[in-house]
Amino acid sequence: PGADPRDPYNVYNNTPVFADIDTWGLALTMNLDTAIGTITSVTGYREFDDLVQSDYDASPVNFFYALRDQTHQQLSQEFRLGGGTDRLDYVVGVYYLDQNYDITNAQGGSIYGVATPRQIASQDNTAYAVFGQVDYKLVEDLTLTVGGRYSYEEKTFTNQPLFFPVSRTYEDNWDNFSPKIGLTYQA
Repeated sequence: PGADPRDPYNVYNNTPVFADIDTWGLALTMNLDTAIGTITSVTGYREFDDLVQSDYDASPVNFFYALRDQTHQQLSQEFRLGGGTDRLDYVVGVYYLDQNYDITNAQGGSIYGVATPRQIASQDNTAYAVFGQVDYKLVEDLTLTVGGRYSYEEKTFTNQPLFFPVSRTYEDNWDNFSPKIGLTYQA
């Protein structure tokens, strides 16, 4: 109110703007030395919640604003065994990931008339992996490396776009084996 509309540095806010963001995480690594090698556990957890309202047009007219509400959780766990001798080093392990994500994006303003359409989406993701690698010293400065990783992942994604009365769900999964072989020479 009372601002000069010709001032290029004047920004209008017709909708209350705020951001309520809460994020935290935890990581824990534990090692246990045994006769056959070191057992390592790596655990991770993350959580993210945000509620953000924005006024996008910055004009004197309440033309376009949005309220985004989203949550995300993720848990990962890896176990591995590693060890070796003078000529041989090895590591084998397994990995697990589980995450989910939900978002609702409500939009409003004179661009939509009296409507406040919502876009709603969610995704669930689960992944597994098994891996291993051996490094064998052939001679003093030459090492042979052989290894591989098998990964499997599944995703489910649900989306209800703006102005659509129903949602649609998509599901798929993937797997992959990635081998590794190489020679390393230490000059």
